[in-house]
Amino acid sequence: MATRRNDTFGTAGVVLLVVGGAVWATVLIAALAGGTSPLTILVAIAPILIGGFVLLAADRLPPRSDDR
Repeated sequence: MATRRNDTFGTAGVVLLVVGGAVWATVLIAALAGGTSPLTILVAIAPILIGGFVLLAADRLPPRSDDR
């Protein structure tokens, strides 16, 4: 059975959220220890935001003609 496009985007969104959360937590710990700048914290949030938008897009994608 072929993977539906919405499932693929949903999986990518979840992976980005999980990995982004881990990266952000690591950067936050380093920032609290005084080892990084506030800009690094903001940049580390990007994968979390992108993952959220990918999940929203997966929910709104229309099915392809071969997704039956």
